[in-house]
Amino acid sequence: MSLNTELKERSPTVESFRYFIDQSNKIAGRNLNLYPIQEQAVLKEIWCQKPSSSDEGEKSKSPSKVYVLKEGLTFYDVKVAYLKMFVYRHRHGQLLNLLSQAQVNPELLNSRIKGAYIWLKYLQDNWDMLYALATIWNRSLFDKDFIPTEVKANKLWDFTIDESIYRSKLWAILFPDICIAMDSRSRKEIKRYFKESNLSYADLLTHLHTMFHQVLSNGKLSIQEFRKLDQPGKYVHYESNLISLRNQKVDYGDDYEPEERPISRILDKFFYDPGSNSAKKPI
Repeated sequence: MSLNTELKERSPTVESFRYFIDQSNKIAGRNLNLYPIQEQAVLKEIWCQKPSSSDEGEKSKSPSKVYVLKEGLTFYDVKVAYLKMFVYRHRHGQLLNLLSQAQVNPELLNSRIKGAYIWLKYLQDNWDMLYALATIWNRSLFDKDFIPTEVKANKLWDFTIDESIYRSKLWAILFPDICIAMDSRSRKEIKRYFKESNLSYADLLTHLHTMFHQVLSNGKLSIQEFRKLDQPGKYVHYESNLISLRNQKVDYGDDYEPEERPISRILDKFFYDPGSNSAKKPI
């Protein structure tokens, strides 16, 4: 059992969240892709904050704004954002080329790009439906009824998390305030944490909803304060010239702004596990 797992098995606290998020950003600062910079680019390119549509009774505790996809985007915009966030930069060109082809047999693809291709192709083939769904659902994981009605009806989140990690990454792009992306290590941590070996994605999000409320309650945090737990600038200096697949029409700014980050990124970094040799016990 890794040190990360041992610490996470204690009741989640604001301090443990801050520690694991910092660990994630610290490791990312040594990665060629510099993912925190790419995350900031994606936030500027395809996500925006809109007023919450939650109709829950305790409005004072509901988030005033939630992150959703911007209006007026194309499949290309979201495809590029997905590549920035979740795929090694030296594979971007290959995947862009594959997605431009009419016929590709995914079974012949290298395992490192197969999953990304399959789920980006799924997005491409179902673009109109998925984009419409994502842009009209102004809710967050905080809300009691956070799963979109159409997602429930079509059982889109009923797949097991043991399936391709790139499937979860797709939903995290589309619903940045609800869904969580996974890699192989974080998936193991998630299964250990919730002590379940056969989780559906919908059940995982339900567990995270409960945990999210527990952390906010125990730490006496507002959602706005929770969003600020992710502070990538502490470990990865922001340089917009290091952004992959730049969009010349986007003003990327010169810092990690706004301070309030999407919920999906914070939960993702809590479960991120760089390996037992990379983590040190917090002071």
